[in-house]
Amino acid sequence: MSEYNVLSVTYTLKRELTASVESLFNLNGPWVGSSELAAAISHISVGTPTDILTERWDRINALGGASSVLTQASGETFATATELTSLSRLAADAGDQVQASWLAHRADSALRAAVETTLPILRGEERLLTVSAATNALTRLGYYLATSAGDRCTGLLAERDHHVIAVLVQEGGSMQVDNAGLSGGGCAVPMREFQDALRREGLEATVSSRAEHGDDRGGTLIRRAAAVSPDDLVSGLVLQQERPTSARRRPVTVISTESAGQRQSGA
Repeated sequence: MSEYNVLSVTYTLKRELTASVESLFNLNGPWVGSSELAAAISHISVGTPTDILTERWDRINALGGASSVLTQASGETFATATELTSLSRLAADAGDQVQASWLAHRADSALRAAVETTLPILRGEERLLTVSAATNALTRLGYYLATSAGDRCTGLLAERDHHVIAVLVQEGGSMQVDNAGLSGGGCAVPMREFQDALRREGLEATVSSRAEHGDDRGGTLIRRAAAVSPDDLVSGLVLQQERPTSARRRPVTVISTESAGQRQSGA
């Protein structure tokens, strides 16, 4: 049976990523995943303001490299959180618990704001990172590849012989993967090849959900893309996710082959 898969991605340490993928990073230092950073600012229901602030910093500091990323991405906001934290601790040491609590509350607000500023940047980089790794993986597997970039997602359409792999990469790096052109259980092997190739690029992609559609013309992802853009399937991958408005241009499609290099045109 042909399959439609949703893949979750785990990023290895930056030093383990291939050079072509690593070059996409705009933030220096160890990689901090957006999901882990988002968990650091989840609600803490019990404790005084100073207790909550201490717990918040413990969560941040447990993510090696998070302070460096927050400094680069949120600048003054993270600096303010750090300064207010120091002042709160000084007030507590001086026995002024009222002032310490007030400063801790402000520090926690600034720290959460710094994280909230950083998260969209990280999620955007995770999308770029996954697109680059998937592009490298599919190209090395011998697929002819076209990509289409939207505001919040990127579509990839890979063709080899009579087989098509459609990939939609979301902010944060998660992927939806659909297969067409294969009958029976023929898609199991290329999917395994794709996951193995991603692993060689430094990404561990695991299937979080799978649907067998039994249609060699493709599953949900490919059918929706074809319905939205029958003459440009790779653009349709993006458009079925980001419905166009009068103010939004259609996504830009890039078609690449080993012999022709890259050609870019407005879709």
